[in-house]
Amino acid sequence: MSNNEKGKSMNKLLAYGLTLLFYVLPAVWAQSEVKLELRLDGSSEIKEGEMASYKLMVSNVGKIAASNLVLRLEIPTGLNYKGRTSGVPLRWELGSLAAGRTDSRECTVTGPQAGEYQLEAGIFLGSERIKAAQWTTVVKEKPKIELPEGMPENVWQA
Repeated sequence: MSNNEKGKSMNKLLAYGLTLLFYVLPAVWAQSEVKLELRLDGSSEIKEGEMASYKLMVSNVGKIAASNLVLRLEIPTGLNYKGRTSGVPLRWELGSLAAGRTDSRECTVTGPQAGEYQLEAGIFLGSERIKAAQWTTVVKEKPKIELPEGMPENVWQA
């Protein structure tokens, strides 16, 4: 085999290797990745003392099952979850989620004081956060009823 023929063979081999590296392997890799979507929906506005409900949905839009999934929701200080008001982290062990499937969780909080509160959710694959979602709830002050001057507090007008 001449040097020229060896050179052509090497060029073909190099072209084949580059095609494999840049076109074939990424396509195979993309099909094997876990792809998750996270959605957080809930009450966007409530009055003081009212309840706000939230729903978190995790969808596996990839082609393979995802395992070791953990869903977390950080409830900020100021919202009340089961009697606790100082930054409550909720955690759900989802385990595995098959391709094309969705899992959801719900929670309810109360807003004891007026303000704007940012909730943050995250889906974790092991210890790595894959996706995040945020939601803002505004707790409005309850309207205060003012009685006319001189009117006793225990008398109502129609």
